[in-house]
Amino acid sequence: MANPSIPQTAPQDSVMASPAEVQAMQGWAGAAFADIAAPVAVPVTVRRQDHSTLHFGRSCLGTPLRIGDEHYAHGLGTHANSELLVALPAGARAFAAAVGIDRNYDTNGQRGSVEFSIACGGNEIFHSPLLRGSDGPLPVRVDLPAGTTELVLKVDATPDGAGWDQADWADARFLLADGTAMYLDEGRVDRKSTRLNSS
Repeated sequence: MANPSIPQTAPQDSVMASPAEVQAMQGWAGAAFADIAAPVAVPVTVRRQDHSTLHFGRSCLGTPLRIGDEHYAHGLGTHANSELLVALPAGARAFAAAVGIDRNYDTNGQRGSVEFSIACGGNEIFHSPLLRGSDGPLPVRVDLPAGTTELVLKVDATPDGAGWDQADWADARFLLADGTAMYLDEGRVDRKSTRLNSS
């Protein structure tokens, strides 16, 4: 007979590890004790982020990723104005994500407005319309030109300023030639990024 004082499902509170953290810990334990290779992290470098810090698998406020009514286990949480340099893994053929303003206690599904763009080799290959906090996620998929080695992911504020411009590259992933996907937050535990020196 189950003990009524012991929860039957894991509580979703600030103490319980998130699914992404559990997955990352399992990868580390497998590599450390069972000789199972841990996922290789896609190199992501912050060239610019005017507010907050880049988070992996969470919004820039550290809350679960959410755009409109959609929740995401993977992605990058940033804030306008931002510019991220992402190195392509071997075999990458396309990049896909769902973009939009993160819905959280601060934006409240209403505030914020940004534009997203993607460039490679100095050429812009995607530019979103203006997206507001009240909008749902915008699906993005771009095929990568031959010889591409890196992408630049940008989020720009609109003329109303950068207030509440907490922006998500939700489910951000490379689609590989073998049919698999590699998420940009995969293999990361600390949610931290590499920042370029300003000098």
